[in-house]
Amino acid sequence: MSHQANILSKKALHVLQPNRAINQAKIQYENIPSIDNAVRYAEYLTQAGKTAEAIDILKQKYSSLVENDTAYLEQLATAYLQDQQAQNALTITDKITAIDPNYKIEQIALIRALAHHQLNQQESAQKNFILATKSQDIDKLSEYAFWAIQTDNAELAHQIRVDLQKKWNIGTAYSRQLHKPIFKQIDKALKEMKKKAA
Repeated sequence: MSHQANILSKKALHVLQPNRAINQAKIQYENIPSIDNAVRYAEYLTQAGKTAEAIDILKQKYSSLVENDTAYLEQLATAYLQDQQAQNALTITDKITAIDPNYKIEQIALIRALAHHQLNQQESAQKNFILATKSQDIDKLSEYAFWAIQTDNAELAHQIRVDLQKKWNIGTAYSRQLHKPIFKQIDKALKEMKKKAA
């Protein structure tokens, strides 16, 4: 279930026309094979589940010019995470933090939380989830909720659902529509958890 909340909540273009978005990024990358275009193309590939291809694209661009490029490293860590290469994702995020401790703190913490979860290091996962959800971002809270459900922490899962509802109540109509599938998925998982506990 790693990153499913983020995948579900991408803009409509990515959800409804994923091939179009990938193809446009591919053409741009092939015409101008810059680091920025490689990162963008790899991001679309990762969103589409083509993680091995995304990793290959990024590795092809690896050089001294990008070894300290945090945006490049973040995308590589994300691709590793999606490809179930949790240890590689952690290694890359360690490097990002060493380069710039203030770079996208919550997003890097989310990657680390999910990587620790893949490695069944749940205590470390939770520490990173707490850091990742400080701003109460819906996508990150959703990932935390899925983790709590998967680890059978019903009390925490329900508390996160309450926090999500607060964000839902103050959200825009567009935001609600965007996140509706995530809320449905969480509620379904919570019901299944309750049935198992009964």
